[in-house]
Order: sequence, then structure tokens, then C-alpha cells
Amino acid sequence: MIYRIAAALSFILMIILLGLYIRRYSSGTLSFFQQRQGTVGFMRRLGYFILLFSFLIMGISAITPVILGADHLSGLMLIIHVTLAPVFIGTVAIFLILTAHHMVFNEQDWESLRIRQFSKKDIFWQKLIFWFFIITATISAGSIILMLFPLFGSDGQEVLLDIHRSASVVLVLIAAGHFWTFRPFNGYTA
Repeated sequence: MIYRIAAALSFILMIILLGLYIRRYSSGTLSFFQQRQGTVGFMRRLGYFILLFSFLIMGISAITPVILGADHLSGLMLIIHVTLAPVFIGTVAIFLILTAHHMVFNEQDWESLRIRQFSKKDIFWQKLIFWFFIITATISAGSIILMLFPLFGSDGQEVLLDIHRSASVVLVLIAAGHFWTFRPFNGYTA
């Protein structure tokens, strides 16, 4: 029951984020192709765009059956979810490779955390959310990958599925925080 409530709230949050994203894109404040940062900057933005698209479609395909009353994914929604999973994990890996060196914590980050004063140029929260996103995506994907091997019995597979579900709900919350703090389309240059 709690998972259904969390899934419904996650679904509402994803729809709100998608609506805000579309609104910002249509108003012109969010521009994907206008920045000129070279090939790596373009690849980072393209990877982010594909990551966002696959995350939203996977989230909608996973949460919709649960909201409609089904216990598990099945049919077309399962096919969509499983088809986009490698795309999502691949773009997470690409985004990690192209962005991790910008997201390393430095002395200034720890000093701002220690004195609890953050300026608008501080990206401590962006870095923290980035690493939480990577860790949670790894947990979510790893739990499903472990289910593919006969290492666990039926009970173990149910636990791994629960870990995947919980990590996915947390991933939606992290994505919401990411949306509000990390704006790579709005002139982010770390």
C-alpha cells in the first residue's frame, strides 16, 4: 500500500517536472542547441537530454500500471521499460564520464558546508545530488541485474525487486532536486 502511494506521488511529481520542463523549453528560457561549448559540451547536453527522456518514459511506464491497480509490470509497459533500461544506464555512464570531473568535491565545497553559507556560485548541492543520482541509479540497475542470475531464491528475488522499486522512487525524488539545482541548459559551465 505504501508503495502505491509513493508511486502515485512520484508519478504526480514526474508529470509536474515534465510540464515545467516543457514550459521552460517553449518559453525560450531552456535552449538545448544554442550553447557553444565544443564537442564535449554538446555530448554532455545530448547525453543529458537522452537521459532525461529515457528516465521519464521508464518512470511513466513503471508507475502507470501500479497506479491503475496492477501488482507488477506486464505487457507493453514492461517491454517499454526493459527496452529503455539499457539506454538509461548507457546515458548514465556517459553522463558520469563526461561530468564527473566537474563534480568532484573540493576544499571550497567543504568550507561552505562547514560554515553553512552558500553563494549562488557554489554548486555543492548540485554535486551532492549528482553523486546521489549516480549511486541510486547504480543500486536500481544492480538489483535488477542481480535478479538475472540464479544466486538468490524466490525470496531473494522479491527483496531485489523491492530494492529496485524503492531505489526508483528515491531516484525520482533525486531527479526533482536535480531539476531545481542543476541547470546544464542555462549556461552551466563548471
